[in-house]
Amino acid sequence: MMTSHGAFAEYAIAPYYTTFHIPDSTSYEEAATIPLAAYTSACALFQELELPEPWSLLAKAAGKVGTKCPLVIYGASTATGDFAIKLAAAANIHPIITVGSKRSELLKPFLDESKGDVIIDYTAYPTEDELIHAIKEAVKRGGAPDGRCWKAYDTVTDDETIRLVTKVIAGPPDDAGRRPKMTNIGLKTDVEGTDPSVDVVYTMVGRVHSEDENDKLFGVTWGAAFSRGLREGWFTGHPYVIGKNGLEGLSEGLNSLKSGKIRAQKFLTRPSETPGASAQVGATARNARGQVFVARSRDLPACS
Repeated sequence: MMTSHGAFAEYAIAPYYTTFHIPDSTSYEEAATIPLAAYTSACALFQELELPEPWSLLAKAAGKVGTKCPLVIYGASTATGDFAIKLAAAANIHPIITVGSKRSELLKPFLDESKGDVIIDYTAYPTEDELIHAIKEAVKRGGAPDGRCWKAYDTVTDDETIRLVTKVIAGPPDDAGRRPKMTNIGLKTDVEGTDPSVDVVYTMVGRVHSEDENDKLFGVTWGAAFSRGLREGWFTGHPYVIGKNGLEGLSEGLNSLKSGKIRAQKFLTRPSETPGASAQVGATARNARGQVFVARSRDLPACS
């Protein structure tokens, strides 16, 4: 992030604390959908929203006694929303009230309806007020204490969705003075029309690429968790489509994402398939700063 090292190339360089082992059961294409989006959602849930991580005593206790810690995730079909659902479920955070569409049905295996988890299809509600009411009712049915949700993550991050989400979790602070809180991925904190009772913050994945030792530890720990989740099946990559003609197909792919032709999928490209490019076989290497060079570069896709 924000360095001289490019991504649309046959070789990629990344800090060791943001890399992780890809199990044999995971293709390079699937793995390419994970890093930035999954790390973004890990930062959103466990740093900005301060939810308990899966290995914490609070998360373990919640799994045993069924403690309710409702979470609203807006944008189930986005890559960040997809990964947020899987990470929240791994941390025994329930009920997970996620807003998506019919394209979000693929995430149902990661939700537990018996614990109140639900996907709400926003297209089924003609007005904002009706959608807000539906989300609030889902929180109540999920058994949330006092029928309220205090934490939300907006992965769409339009001004409209930020306003909507604040209205969903709006309300007075608790007895300790803590206010409802939502995070977004658009660097937005001051959107006109948001409910003033809610703290609006934003999440930056760049935190795991910083030189801060605690952020490095966060990256290493979650990288190991991603790898284990892939092996065990509770974590998977995001759906994807592979473009044609390598780097020459980038423009077409990015325009398809912009126009909505590609939805609920990551766009990938294989640099080695660029007309005129020569594929080479790379070897894993480490430089003096501890940065890792990728292996088998001819097989690696680049991720949009």
